[in-house]
Amino acid sequence: MAPPAIRRLLFTVRHLGRSRGYGVHSPFAYEYIRRVVCERSPYAIYREVEAAMPTPPDRHTRHMGRLLLRIVNRARPGTLVDIGPQPFAYEPYLRAGCRTMTYTSINHISALDDPQPAPDMTILHGSPEANRAAIDRLLPHLSPTAVVLMVHTGHSDGAHRLWQDLIARPQVGVTFELYDLGIAMFDPTKMKRNYIV
Repeated sequence: MAPPAIRRLLFTVRHLGRSRGYGVHSPFAYEYIRRVVCERSPYAIYREVEAAMPTPPDRHTRHMGRLLLRIVNRARPGTLVDIGPQPFAYEPYLRAGCRTMTYTSINHISALDDPQPAPDMTILHGSPEANRAAIDRLLPHLSPTAVVLMVHTGHSDGAHRLWQDLIARPQVGVTFELYDLGIAMFDPTKMKRNYIV
């Protein structure tokens, strides 16, 4: 397996021409890439969240946290389940994205008593094996408006294989693949496609 810096460089070079929505014909996907994934506006909420943190976030945490905040803010989920090792570094950003949602954090899907009703948004940041267990348990119950976020999709072969398996499932519709994050949506009215950003 290549070192993380090499993996990131190869991903960037392979997908250079596809960033920021270039070549995307779907109005929904183009707008989502431009206004959520690649948005660069300096929102005041960013400074508010980061000022409240005990230590200032590093560049990567800040970039990823702000992206997650925008995704949550766009989806406005009623419930968000955060599955993976706790505490999650991006939790303040997730909570700031939608202050009215119910936020639940658990280490493993086995800690969730009943997946019904399924959460409106799920973020997976555990090992590929733990993420697969969560996907297998939650997928049959997800609504068409649900969103699943998978962190570190490009960081290892196992994580990337799991992402490829997820996007191949029939319930999954539009997906956005970034090096650090995968975004999966389940709306059957939108044509199934994986956009590499």
